[in-house]
This record gives sequence, C-alpha cells and structure tokens, in this order.
Amino acid sequence: MVFDGFFIYHLVQELNNELEKARLEKIYQTNEMSFVFVFYLRGQRRFMNLNLSSHNFGAYLTKKKDESTFNSQFLISLKRNLEGAILQNVSQYQTDRVMIFNFIMNDFIDGSVSKQLVFEAMGRHSNLLITKDELIVDTFKKMFFAEGRQLIPQAKFEFFPTTKLPFLAIDYSKIFSYKDIIDQYMGVSPILAKYLIEHNIQIPDIKINPTKQIGSKKSYVFDIFDQKEEKKYYSTISKLKDDQDIEQKVSVSSHQIFIEKQIKKL
Repeated sequence: MVFDGFFIYHLVQELNNELEKARLEKIYQTNEMSFVFVFYLRGQRRFMNLNLSSHNFGAYLTKKKDESTFNSQFLISLKRNLEGAILQNVSQYQTDRVMIFNFIMNDFIDGSVSKQLVFEAMGRHSNLLITKDELIVDTFKKMFFAEGRQLIPQAKFEFFPTTKLPFLAIDYSKIFSYKDIIDQYMGVSPILAKYLIEHNIQIPDIKINPTKQIGSKKSYVFDIFDQKEEKKYYSTISKLKDDQDIEQKVSVSSHQIFIEKQIKKL
C-alpha cells in the first residue's frame, strides 16, 4: 500500500468526520509496533489502529478488535498523557507524511491543557511523539545527535527539515519528469508522480476512490491501476486499509538496531 502525503491528505478528512470531539477512552498495545486507540462519541466506540512497523505503517479506523497482549513504557506514557482527553481534530503537516492528533484535557492544577500526538508515517523511520507547548513529552523512538533535530523528552519539537513545497499547486512549467515532482513537492510518491505527469492535473482535482488491485494486492486512495486488472473498491480509506493482508515479519526494536550499529563500528 502506498501511504503517501496524498493518502494522508484525504485520510485526515475521514478521521475528522468520525472522531472530531471524541473522548479518548482507552489505549492498548497489540504488539511491539502497533497501538489501538478507543474513542467514545455519541454513544458509540470507534477503534483506530496506529502501526509503526516499516511494512505496515499507518493509522486508520478498524472493525477488528485485536487483543491487548503487549505492554511497554511508551504505552504507559500514552495512557498517562492522553487517556480521557478530547480529540479536537486531526491535521496534516503541510502535505507531508505527518499526522497530528490535537487533544484537549482538563488538569486539576493547570486547567485546560493542549497536547499533540504526532505520527510521522515514514516507513522504517516512522515515529510517534507526544508534545506539549512545542516540547517533546515522550517519543517512541529516542535519538540524540550532536546537532540538529533531537528526539528525546524535553527537547524542542521540530518537523523534518525540507526545502520541498506543498503539492496543492504544482507548477508544471518547471517539471520535466516525474522525478522533478518528487524532488520539488512533499508527500508525492513515485506512483502518484507518474500519474500526474501523464495527466497534467492538479492533485486537489483528483477524486478519491479507494482501490485494491486483486492480483498484486496493491492499493491506493484512487484507481491508479491498469484498467485490465481485477480490482475491488471501498467506500472509505479505513475500510481499504482494514482489508489488507498483513504480512507478519519479525520486528526489530530501535534499541537493537542502535546496539548492533555500535558493535559494528567497534
């Protein structure tokens, strides 16, 4: 599945329609890289999967109720900071692969407090951060560097630095190949860039139609596949994401990767 900025652009609208002003009732963890957020709104519970694994990263509403079988320090932090809060809205950072869940909660001392859950949906670099007042409260992956962007508690939160432009208005006079679109505009995947070059169309003008190609099991937010292939269409993006076959892979923690790299250096 191609989970690019355009996919997120429409997914954010879908999540807002279903979850805006909902209370975050419960958070649990199903495996090392996957969390389930249980929201309560107008007498109904809605379940949202948020997965950080490199082969299945994404956030979407689900009808599947996986069991709570895992515990972690970050789950404890999520519960302490966000359970009971009201989801004000979901937004996207410009047109990048970043989703921001904006929460409001009442604190006995500080009164109304705003916190954000920032999901950086970037493949093997995917991360989940809790922020408050532009500072990192906690982060799933913690990394410290001599300079630049820091991923540790109490560090100032910064988005990934980029010189790319939002894809809302593409200047085709400066485009000579699909790679130019990828290099100049954030959130554009190769499959989308090739479609844009062929049709010379602005991204906001594309009508979504969540589609899965049956043979290859590839899927996207609109029908971008060969017309000769058998396909299945979905009424929502979440239903498309929820119907995928999840490939089970052995996950490797960021700590293990760090240790192995240090050993290799030594």
